[in-house]
Amino acid sequence: MQLAKASAFNGEPIVRSMEYEFPGQGLAEVKGEFMLGDKYLVAPVMAKDGKQSVVLPKGKWRSDKGEVFKGPKTIEQVVALDRLPVYELIK
Repeated sequence: MQLAKASAFNGEPIVRSMEYEFPGQGLAEVKGEFMLGDKYLVAPVMAKDGKQSVVLPKGKWRSDKGEVFKGPKTIEQVVALDRLPVYELIK
């Protein structure tokens, strides 16, 4: 609800491309992941075999499984098709 209110006030989109949120980091070509506001990176599984590459921009990121990563970094993983990987930017 907070994102919707902020979007109505300032016009920024709720769902953002990686390049929009992290300009100049070479993320314009990143497909299959997006930012929800400025805090959550969402990386849906796009392959039937569950293999996935997630590009994390600069910063410290906590996965929905509790793992912490320092970006920039690309993570290679296999994800169950019923799981939606989410990474939180730790500020």
